[in-house]
Amino acid sequence: MHAQLPASAGGGRIKLVGTAQRVVTGGWWFSTGIVVSDSAPLRAVTADVYRALGMELDPATVGAAQDANPALLMEDLEDAIVEVYAQNGFH
Repeated sequence: MHAQLPASAGGGRIKLVGTAQRVVTGGWWFSTGIVVSDSAPLRAVTADVYRALGMELDPATVGAAQDANPALLMEDLEDAIVEVYAQNGFH
């Protein structure tokens, strides 16, 4: 999931959500990580990892939800996610 930054924050597009999954005989696991605030440390470590792996990365694409909407509160995001899960049959 991505967000568009406001023009005052550079206007770029940032990645907000990362996922991981594992499948084994008899089961599976799917997880999601959402960055809400304080994107600078994540941006720095992600850039270091990509550099060590010899991969390209535009650090400006690593962000947090509050980069796109500084007024967003963790509780509001959590409530919205729980509501969407409930609407789709997950409780």
